[in-house]
Amino acid sequence: MNQMFKKYLIKNNFWLTKKKDCEWFVKHTPISGGIYAKLMQKGVEIQHSGERVIFTNFNELDEFLEKITSPRISEDASEFVNILNRRLSSNVLRKLDF
Repeated sequence: MNQMFKKYLIKNNFWLTKKKDCEWFVKHTPISGGIYAKLMQKGVEIQHSGERVIFTNFNELDEFLEKITSPRISEDASEFVNILNRRLSSNVLRKLDF
């Protein structure tokens, strides 16, 4: 099982670093910063922003990594984008000849 998590982390662009006592995997992204993974007996421990979570299930691990690495749009920014889209649509509709 441990080898499966190791292959999963490497496939998802984690880099292997060797410490004296264990193997650590590291991934840095502009969105989420540093994500650190440590292989456990039956799973993997993910450390991110002071939070430590242990996963024994690939689906849960995949969802967690997707959540922390996907870009987040704040509610204010989302509302601003909606306003811009309405204005652009309105301008295009005004210019059409019927």
